[in-house]
Amino acid sequence: MGDCGPERFQLRGSRAGHGFRFGSLLKAFSGLVGKLLVFPCLAIVLLLVAGGLVASEMGFKVRYQLTAGKNYLALPYRPKPSLVTVRDLFEDIGTAQAQIINRHRKDTDAFDYYSFGGGSFPPNGWTLEPGEGLVVQVGDDHQYRLVGSHDSATAIDLVGADSAASVSGSNYIAVPYHTTAQSVRELFEEIGGSIQLINRYNRQTEGFDYYSFGGGSFPPNGWDLVPGEAYIVKVGQDQTWNPSHY
Repeated sequence: MGDCGPERFQLRGSRAGHGFRFGSLLKAFSGLVGKLLVFPCLAIVLLLVAGGLVASEMGFKVRYQLTAGKNYLALPYRPKPSLVTVRDLFEDIGTAQAQIINRHRKDTDAFDYYSFGGGSFPPNGWTLEPGEGLVVQVGDDHQYRLVGSHDSATAIDLVGADSAASVSGSNYIAVPYHTTAQSVRELFEEIGGSIQLINRYNRQTEGFDYYSFGGGSFPPNGWDLVPGEAYIVKVGQDQTWNPSHY
């Protein structure tokens, strides 16, 4: 099982969601147990308050493995207070480890970048946005501790390929760590609407795995979602995604 200390992966409830019946609670618990099987170092705290499950606003502490090269990183929707700008994130990862952080620009399909001492565009970097996936390049394998909580009031605006504000309809997203979607297929079905494709960066091949319902997938059966990993979602039209979670 390895080192399963309390800092490896923690979920902490902070707001009660009332009105759960036993069947709903059992389903939620089963989903979290599913994550426990995938991530044996997942510590779960479930509290029952007046028949409700305390899980709608969760706090997290996750050790995420960054490998040498590119990593698609998903921050909590409310990072710890010291993380406000891309510079804060760069320094938190470590200036000896981090090389560059990229943010995708939907209007050009190009990337903004930040590199401490090596220039930045925009010149002063940018403010971190909840639900946005980032591309982080590091020089060596490095465990990075993600700390923060969720914000269930945050909805993600997905910009479609038919919009003047997007070139390809590609959106780099962060999925809540306590998402009810366990697999890429479940995430695809949850987003729905005009969704066309979900990509995952494959560190081994330096290419992209993909999932398209009815349009093929590689790997053939898709993949399980990983807390802390960002994905690329392509949609045909503008739509809003309200991430589901426990």
